[in-house]
Amino acid sequence: MKLKRGELCFEFLLGMAFLAVFLTTLMAVFKFYHAQNPETVAVIDIADNYRMILDSLRKDSRLAANMKMLDNGVELYKNNKLFATYQVLNANLYRTEADGKGSILISNLESASFKKHPQLNNLLLVTLLPADKMKIPFFTSFALRGEKLE
Repeated sequence: MKLKRGELCFEFLLGMAFLAVFLTTLMAVFKFYHAQNPETVAVIDIADNYRMILDSLRKDSRLAANMKMLDNGVELYKNNKLFATYQVLNANLYRTEADGKGSILISNLESASFKKHPQLNNLLLVTLLPADKMKIPFFTSFALRGEKLE
């Protein structure tokens, strides 16, 4: 078949379409394998914060024999000596040791409460409500055991 000037044959158009699909697929595969990884900055999830609080309170409640309730937190005592304080200041939960060393356990709290159980004097009730309503609240309880670790 003789082509006139300006006409394209069907086989040529089919070949061009196949080439376009093939190149698009290659570009998609290239982007998939060479996409930038999300930033590896230490993004701490709320569950990680809660796990850190849980571990810290569990460790302290094993040692504490008694507690003193504060307006915005709790003081834990071992052998009638203060050894840890959990306090909410400026929407942040702080854990402070007796020597003054402290750290922020969680920030952006709407409210937090530390209460002594009405019937069980050695049971500490903890409730944390994050300011972001999409994050889950945290509530638990700890029995003060006053163990002597040697």
